[in-house]
Amino acid sequence: MDRWIIACGSLGKDDVKMVRIILVLNAAWLLTVSAAVAGEYAIMKVDTDTLLEWQARYDQGPEVHYDEALDTPQGSFSILNHVNYIPVEYNQGNCGNCWQWAGTTTLAVALHVSHNVFERLSVQHVNSCVDSVLGINCCAGASVWDLADFYNSVGFLVPWSNINAQFEDADAACDVSCGSIGTFPHYPVLAMSAYRITTRGVGQTVAINNIKNVLHQNRAVVLGFGLPDTASWDNFKVTFWSNQPETTLWNSDSSCGSTYTTTGGWHAVTCVGYNDNNPSNRYWIMLNSWGTADGMRPNSLYRLDMDLNYDCQLWDPVNSVWVYNLSFEAMSVTFSSNYCPCP
Repeated sequence: MDRWIIACGSLGKDDVKMVRIILVLNAAWLLTVSAAVAGEYAIMKVDTDTLLEWQARYDQGPEVHYDEALDTPQGSFSILNHVNYIPVEYNQGNCGNCWQWAGTTTLAVALHVSHNVFERLSVQHVNSCVDSVLGINCCAGASVWDLADFYNSVGFLVPWSNINAQFEDADAACDVSCGSIGTFPHYPVLAMSAYRITTRGVGQTVAINNIKNVLHQNRAVVLGFGLPDTASWDNFKVTFWSNQPETTLWNSDSSCGSTYTTTGGWHAVTCVGYNDNNPSNRYWIMLNSWGTADGMRPNSLYRLDMDLNYDCQLWDPVNSVWVYNLSFEAMSVTFSSNYCPCP
């Protein structure tokens, strides 16, 4: 700092003092901005042992039902009209609970499709109560399998509009207690399950058709994906999500074969449709819980390249095994016959 000041030549003692103050304040401001940008889009920081547990649960879980009577045609298809959300509020902030957002969105779709109830469902309810119900810390990573366990235990879905049920944990402070959330009205649930969609070891065409089949059942699809290190996540968060329009395609194949590091992590998003009208520009329509990127993502959407390597894997150096970094999943829910908001 002093070398820079001396180079200015004609500054007096008071001037030097003032410049130092300005530089210190600017440095502090830059650190604050950097921290905000780095933490603005939270991911799940997952160790390799947990990844193996998730993969085992996925592999051993039931496979989703494919309706053979449904066509999976080339063209465009979307179930986004079944999702009641406000993009700027569809934002997890610094809370690593993307699995709650993606999974709860699939349940909102199911509620609208099965009972024509167009409802915003509370993520805050899950985030505030998951510790007491499942022993999973607030804003900690988990999967849609855990979300099914949560709702099978709790037995109902809570509307976003209930008392204290709007999302308040974007700061990851987790200061909304479970008991403070209004649970009436609510939507009673009889049973809930998570299912794997087979996309591994079957080839790209079968993988794509399996995902399409679930979408054409008017069911949302959850994608859990991993990236191996900080550079990969910066590429997705900053280069792509923050600075590219919703028409740009994302492809994560560059990570295939990479070593999963301590700076890697996982994220969950919701597939709500596809478009493969153009054979050279085929994509899935993905809903992400990172808000609108200051208007760059006005619908909280991005396009995922359909021509992916669905067998992509990351190397786990701790356990010396390969871990798949793409998991496509679906959820089903059986509502009580008295499905309306119940007092």
